Amino acid sequence: MRKLILFAVILTFVCVSLGCGKRPKTVISIGKIKISADEFNSAFNKSLYGNPPTMERRRQFLSTFINRKIILKEALNDGLDKDPKFLEDVQFFWEQALVKLTLNKKIKELASGIQISEKEVKDYYERRKAEFPGKNLAEASEQIKLELFIEKQRKALDDWLTSLAKKSAIRMDYKSLGLE
Repeated sequence: MRKLILFAVILTFVCVSLGCGKRPKTVISIGKIKISADEFNSAFNKSLYGNPPTMERRRQFLSTFINRKIILKEALNDGLDKDPKFLEDVQFFWEQALVKLTLNKKIKELASGIQISEKEVKDYYERRKAEFPGKNLAEASEQIKLELFIEKQRKALDDWLTSLAKKSAIRMDYKSLGLE
């Protein structure tokens, strides 16, 4: 599994670096490392230096960017990209990033289908009047809608996760996990 993930990361890096086709013009060379303007600009825009994007901040970022690439080159020369701890960290990061991307996509999808009726707002207000001291229904309405939305979104996400679990053949050895 680690080798597959490392292969995917390397393939992605190679495709991004080489553009999987026509090679863009090199604007920075650090030994065998070739960097295009697009790669530099993308890194700059994603960095803390990129907001606001001034000429001075670009110059500061360039120094940091080159230092980072030099350190990466040294790490590769030392073979640290093959270190088991590094590969474990890459796998963990890959999993976390993929889970985050999937959750964000699903949360947006679920949110688009959530409706809050005026009856739900009124019923919620009546059940929890004490939580809105000094506010009538109209004054508490927006807060209630937000709370109901979050509640429904959480429920929809839980239902989705339950449906995924039902589709998966999950087996656990509770004793070996120290849970028995």
